[in-house]
Amino acid sequence: PNANDVASDTTEEVKEKTSADNTDADSQTVKIGFAIKSTGSSFYQALATGVQNACEERGWECTVLNADMDITKEQENVETLIGQQVDALLLDAIDPLGAVALVKAAVAAGVPVIEVDAPIDASAEVITTVYNNNTTTAFMVGKYIPQFFADDELISSVVLSGGKGNTGGTERRQGMVAGIIAERMGLSEEEAWSEAAKFDEDLIANGHAFHEGANLEIRGQAYCNWLASDGLDGMEDLLVANPDINCLLSENDDMALGAQKAITAAGKDNQIQVFCAADGSKEGYATVIRPFLYFAELSSYAKPFFASSATASSTELVRIAI
Repeated sequence: PNANDVASDTTEEVKEKTSADNTDADSQTVKIGFAIKSTGSSFYQALATGVQNACEERGWECTVLNADMDITKEQENVETLIGQQVDALLLDAIDPLGAVALVKAAVAAGVPVIEVDAPIDASAEVITTVYNNNTTTAFMVGKYIPQFFADDELISSVVLSGGKGNTGGTERRQGMVAGIIAERMGLSEEEAWSEAAKFDEDLIANGHAFHEGANLEIRGQAYCNWLASDGLDGMEDLLVANPDINCLLSENDDMALGAQKAITAAGKDNQIQVFCAADGSKEGYATVIRPFLYFAELSSYAKPFFASSATASSTELVRIAI
């Protein structure tokens, strides 16, 4: 749906609920609850701050509760916000299937739910979704990657993923692979996505995958909860098992920023090139442009580090939604 239409429809639904609960609706402060999966990275911190600022601009109350990637804590947070009788619940869910029950509980209590950042299973009765266009951005990143390798060179990679079964992570991972396949084989976007889906099935089933036509392999995968600290740990383990790789694909830039520390510590800065499907954080952006500054000022080319960024930040998307 059009972002402005979403904003209008969502705001009206919140207003209608407030009016129904209080005959003097104009005097009641709207209460927004935000159950966020984590605040352990710059992206999540910016997301939480953006929601709080948008509420403050409207004179609304906002309560943000952090689950620290703990499903039990997430459930407790949602129950707390329902108990506080918030007028709307924003949910950045850890698990797309497990969150269905949370949405059901909120709806049963008369609290409308907006899914933010992480999609929830389609069976959940959310009123709207605020979500990055992962497929487009990741595919663009994938098409960008082959230029950094010789035409006949094997792209030997590992991948850092946010969480098992996460829809957004799957879209980002498959999108990068699809872009590589499309660029190297000259396939249409539709054909490349079909190839990437089959490739991803092998990866999930076996822990590794190889695409002969694109001369691409992923030799290992680590789930790092979208966090830089876990990206560091995950990359250290992957490097022990796969010391000869020349590429890292990361589903977000925070995990890659952590992984970069492991790569540097292992003395492999000139061996491994790093590519990210999202999120365009400030630190990620600074890392993107830094190599080109070195090239211009010092005449020494540092390896590329690429992170994509949507035209609107998640903070602005949340601002639209509420």
